Amino acid sequence: AKVVNGGGHLATNVFPTAMGAAAIAALLPAMEAILPSSRKWMVPSAMAAAIGMYVTPNWTLPRVAGGLANYAWRRWDPDGAERYMIVVASGFVL
Repeated sequence: AKVVNGGGHLATNVFPTAMGAAAIAALLPAMEAILPSSRKWMVPSAMAAAIGMYVTPNWTLPRVAGGLANYAWRRWDPDGAERYMIVVASGFVL
């Protein structure tokens, strides 16, 4: 609030950090467009990173755990995961 009202100052490294984050945010979609389909899975989602900065860990960490569980289940039993994942996920939501 002090910065907005003119009474405070930003930290000294805010501008370089913001420029670095902007460069990364511009680079990720460009990489996704340039890379062949077989390599696109290696590019992290810029939207997921942005949401992760604003959402608290008590919301983010269960989703990470669910994503890892989904990945493991799909590798272990692809047919069972395809058939039952929605039912299991909706049971966790309730």
